[in-house]
Amino acid sequence: MSISFTPEFDATDIAGWQITNVCGCTSKLFSSYADATAAYVQLPGYNGDDSPYLPGCGMDENDRATFRPSIHAVENHQYPTVTLANTNARGLLDRLGLPGDDSGSVDSTDLIGRILLAQALCGPDEGVPSSVAPRKSGPTLVEGGRLPGYYDDVLTRLVNVATWAMTHARPVTWQ
Repeated sequence: MSISFTPEFDATDIAGWQITNVCGCTSKLFSSYADATAAYVQLPGYNGDDSPYLPGCGMDENDRATFRPSIHAVENHQYPTVTLANTNARGLLDRLGLPGDDSGSVDSTDLIGRILLAQALCGPDEGVPSSVAPRKSGPTLVEGGRLPGYYDDVLTRLVNVATWAMTHARPVTWQ
């Protein structure tokens, strides 16, 4: 599992809605989800539970049944994001003095201050060596470790997220 740190989503971030499928085919951009849904039920092969497909799709009938098109939001912004494994995210939240919950939010200005404080007080990240603990019975336990400097790099990337959020007057969320 993973946790992503992003600027808080705003409804104005959505430029429109589009129908896509795994073969790369896309529909035109619709102004509302309702319009995209209305277009979806008009796709060739749609009969409620059949295999709809987008015109130009090169998938065969079996693949169409498995990989149905989907409707997704097209966003206006390309904002920065940082995604970490749950364990590393909790370690980062601990360094920042934030609750280690799987989701939350923090004011972007506050986050920048917390990042600067963590960079000043925590010192360089020495990492954690990986380890393997073989057992006579049962599974072998493997701990992947963490490379030296990992959190230093993550804090630098998180500054980009917080700065973008601050310039757009948004908090930073994680989930």
